[in-house]
Amino acid sequence: MREFLTGIRLLREALSEDAPILSVWIREGNRLPPDVYRQLRARGIPLHRVPEERLRALSGTQASRLTVLTRIAPLSLVDPDTLIQHLQATRGLAMALDGVQDTGNAGNLARSLAFFGGVGIFWPTRRTVPLTQAVLDRSRGALRHLLVARTPNLRETLRAFQEEGGTVWALETGGEPLHRLTPRRPLVLVVGDEHRGIRRPLLRMADAVVSIPGTGRLPSLNVASAGAIALHWIAVHHGT
Repeated sequence: MREFLTGIRLLREALSEDAPILSVWIREGNRLPPDVYRQLRARGIPLHRVPEERLRALSGTQASRLTVLTRIAPLSLVDPDTLIQHLQATRGLAMALDGVQDTGNAGNLARSLAFFGGVGIFWPTRRTVPLTQAVLDRSRGALRHLLVARTPNLRETLRAFQEEGGTVWALETGGEPLHRLTPRRPLVLVVGDEHRGIRRPLLRMADAVVSIPGTGRLPSLNVASAGAIALHWIAVHHGT
């Protein structure tokens, strides 16, 4: 995944999204817009003025008119046990993807999770959309604010979380209406494949299978929309 963003537009986007910017590099003889310069100073982000050759070496590109590079912190990739321990220590909220296939859905779920105060996401190494730059882009950088735990066996990972006292909710059509339950943290919300839903073994092991009741004619929501609503409910009614 990209470590450097090129151009002033992507720098502005990173600032607006409160992305973890490590430093900004600008070609000698060029200036940043005053508002961007003020934001960098206010956040204490280092600004380096270097020759264009140095910019090309940092970016690994031969693109013409290269003037600004923004260095972004890499994703916080951790092992599942580390995320479980962090959830225990913070009584936090996390998400697990069980077969989500669409890049946009995965990115939007990560963004919703970060927006509602989630601390991490369990990302299976199989049967789920790969963790790529496209997913990071669709999350609008939100994945950089989360602990991302790659797991080869989601069921075993969630079982280990439960054994440490954690709560697992599976978000699935036909489950218990969300408003009837009080979430207990630390909690992991599992969301599933856009067409097949969550696998049965995970549904059976979940502490609760929850759903979002509707009042219209459509039977269900898009997984990213449903996940955002469920995360909001959990964030507002975080219980004990």
